[in-house]
Amino acid sequence: VGNSAWYDLGKGIGTSKTFTIDIATANQFPNALSGTLQLCVRTFSGTTMIGADYYHNVTVSVPSYTPTISNIKLTGNNLLSGEYVHGKSTLNVEITASSLYGATIRTYSSAIDRKNYSGNKFTTAALSSVNTNVFVTVTDSRGISATKWSPNIVVRE
Repeated sequence: VGNSAWYDLGKGIGTSKTFTIDIATANQFPNALSGTLQLCVRTFSGTTMIGADYYHNVTVSVPSYTPTISNIKLTGNNLLSGEYVHGKSTLNVEITASSLYGATIRTYSSAIDRKNYSGNKFTTAALSSVNTNVFVTVTDSRGISATKWSPNIVVRE
């Protein structure tokens, strides 16, 4: 796969072999759910190779996974005695997320107080709902998404 080195899958295999690709191999295709692996089959009689190398391409898949949203950090602005105020208070939002097998987070989409935001750091408009939370969806370079929401934010009228 890609620039990977050759791996020896063993000797005395017979007619079939099941194997799992390692993480380094999966990392070779960070924008796809699968990749092509070229197999080279060599036949031996004892220690002597007989016949020619036989090459065969197989499709290998990345193990099933979901990106991780590890933190939704909220910092309130324009608070009154530590409380959010309707029409005045805003939120600084910082999202921390990661993915697996070489994939990177490509998009951050958030919905707060019936408004949409993008990016992993932003400041909201003044909050207008009495109770709200931050609803976050991230999508990685393979198109796999994860969703998480923050605890409820109480906004005083």
